[in-house]
Amino acid sequence: MSFALTGTRYIGTGPLPIPVLGYDLVATDTGNFYVSNSSATAWVLVGSVNSPNLGMLPLAGGTMTGNVAGATGWAPNDSPNFTTSVKLNGVDLATTTNLSDTSTAILNSIAPKITQAIASTSSSITVKGSIAIAQGLLTPLSVNATIVIPQPLYPDGTSANLSDCKWSIGVYSIPDQGNGLKSIVVTNPGGSNTYTAVCTRDDGVQTNPTMSYLIIGIKS
Repeated sequence: MSFALTGTRYIGTGPLPIPVLGYDLVATDTGNFYVSNSSATAWVLVGSVNSPNLGMLPLAGGTMTGNVAGATGWAPNDSPNFTTSVKLNGVDLATTTNLSDTSTAILNSIAPKITQAIASTSSSITVKGSIAIAQGLLTPLSVNATIVIPQPLYPDGTSANLSDCKWSIGVYSIPDQGNGLKSIVVTNPGGSNTYTAVCTRDDGVQTNPTMSYLIIGIKS
């Protein structure tokens, strides 16, 4: 079957006819709907006549079935760059900058107190040399996978013992892919340097959130 012209609309199947300015076209084998571009040099695909809204996402109430892709926009597949603070349940999520500022504040707060406490024992002890701090982001490779927080290093390059460490984690990003977040569950949040984190979307699908961590070790 070839295309037949009805008014200003071509209808049929096969190779597309030569575009005509102001005309449109429906391919009955695919349901694709085309319009001519302004220079009548090509047909421009608008959508599918077999899909509501021609397959386009409505302004309100649309449901995404895949990632919103973009090189630098608000929702690229990787490394999202949000122009305002990201919130979970109305609470700002921690960023690497927040963790860096927090770790600096903690170090500056405890270092003088530790120095004062040990000054009578040995004036040669360098307090900051006894403090190990690490921070970063971790993403599980699969749902319910166990994540190991790396142990921090002291300034001399030695690894801090787990018994000397305290750590915390926070949600950094959630891959809900436009389907909404129902819950996020973190297990084993203390006692060791491992945890699991699982997000459950409104459609029941479980995904792996990226978590930010801060771990501090003080030599005993």
